[in-house]
Amino acid sequence: RPDVAVGTRRERDRSARMRTFRRGDVLVAQGRESQVVLLLDGFGAIRRGSREGKQLLLFVASAGEFLCVNAVTFAESPFDLTCLTDGTAATWSGRQIRELAADDPAFGLWLLDRAVAIGLQVTARVDTLAFLDARRRLLRAFAEHGDLVFDRRQPVISRSDLPALVGTSREMVARCLRHFEAEGIVARIGRTGLVLRDADRLRQETERA
Repeated sequence: RPDVAVGTRRERDRSARMRTFRRGDVLVAQGRESQVVLLLDGFGAIRRGSREGKQLLLFVASAGEFLCVNAVTFAESPFDLTCLTDGTAATWSGRQIRELAADDPAFGLWLLDRAVAIGLQVTARVDTLAFLDARRRLLRAFAEHGDLVFDRRQPVISRSDLPALVGTSREMVARCLRHFEAEGIVARIGRTGLVLRDADRLRQETERA
């Protein structure tokens, strides 16, 4: 939590817009006004879409994440913030947050630090998408987000999310999954799920990647 003045904290809390969301909802739309979002419950994802319909999932956010990539500017949002699960969030417009930051330098500096941290993580994701093949991208995704993928009951990241997460086609993801299944690493269950069958083998393959 930022070390902000009491008055800033009170105005921040007073001006927050509380939102309940469902899986698949869009909290912030690409090309619309940027916002700051505090996830109170559930999971969200920063996505970038192309005109051709291709989607990239660049950042996964959990409860407690304060998302403010460029919200202190009046620029349009370069991303969608979509919901991976049901949950709740507090949101502020970029104009509201900019006014608070102007009055409280400590709050403004904290926002800047947070925005830079998210930007660095997004850059690292782009590097992974640019320099690794589909198989290695998927291995890295399993290593990084395995607790969200390998859930028998209700995965946060389902099989349908994997193409956007690794930046490739559904056909390529399906091909990689068939390969991993043949090696006994994972198994598909139901319409959306995956289970991890051999954690040691997955770790070995990821280290080689």
